[in-house]
Amino acid sequence: MRRLEKIGPNSLVVEEGINPFRLLIRQVNNPLIYLLIFAAILSIFIGHTIDVIVIAGVIILNILFGFFQEWRAEKTLSALRRMASPHAKVLRDGNPKLIDASEVVPGDILFLETGDKVAADARLIWVNELQVDESALTGESLPVAKIVEVFKT
Repeated sequence: MRRLEKIGPNSLVVEEGINPFRLLIRQVNNPLIYLLIFAAILSIFIGHTIDVIVIAGVIILNILFGFFQEWRAEKTLSALRRMASPHAKVLRDGNPKLIDASEVVPGDILFLETGDKVAADARLIWVNELQVDESALTGESLPVAKIVEVFKT
């Protein structure tokens, strides 16, 4: 536990909480909205009042639709993050123990089985026909075979 206090949790800093004002600004800060505002201003100068009303309605609907769609997506993403808190099987006090992946610290020995996600940067000390799906990192579509290599310092 001392290493965890000294080094900190094994997790990425993720901005939690949804800021509605920021979501709204993101919807307004859109090239399509700028174009519609320009068209509305042009219509004002030309004297087409009905066009101005229609364009303003389209702008408001576009902003509201985008805002609520992004709001729902952010809420869903937050829920998924909470549900998918990964775990890791590590050697602690001489025994394998299942812990939260954020508690993995340098020096821990990880036990990996088929289908596990690697909870931290790790060096292999023993493998038995290990293949790793690195597609998220490298784009490689096939699993990559891993072997134990001597690490020179």
